[in-house]
Amino acid sequence: MVSFFRCTRCSSLYFPARLRCHACGSFEFKSTPIDRGQVKAVTRVHRIPENCQFEYLVQVEVEKSAQVIAAAFFSPSIGTSVALMHLQDGAICISEILTH
Repeated sequence: MVSFFRCTRCSSLYFPARLRCHACGSFEFKSTPIDRGQVKAVTRVHRIPENCQFEYLVQVEVEKSAQVIAAAFFSPSIGTSVALMHLQDGAICISEILTH
C-alpha cells in the first residue's frame, strides 16, 4: 500500500506530498492509502545498478489525476490492474497482477 496525499478542499491526489494543492491552492492534505492501479507504460532498464533486482519501470495510474513510477521484476501488460506496495527504502514496486 502506498500513501498518496489528497487535498481536503478539492480532492486532488498527489504523490509525493506537496506543500500546496496545484488545483485549488489549499495547504491541507489527508494521507490516502492506495494499493492498486492500472499499467499505462512499461520500460526495461538496460543498465541496472549493482544490487538492484528490479528490471522494469512501470507507469501506473491510480486515479485520473495521479500516476506513479513503480519498479517490477516482470513486465506487466499495458491496461493490467496491479497491486502496489511501498518498500522500506522508499521505492514503490508492483507486488502482483490483479485478476478482477
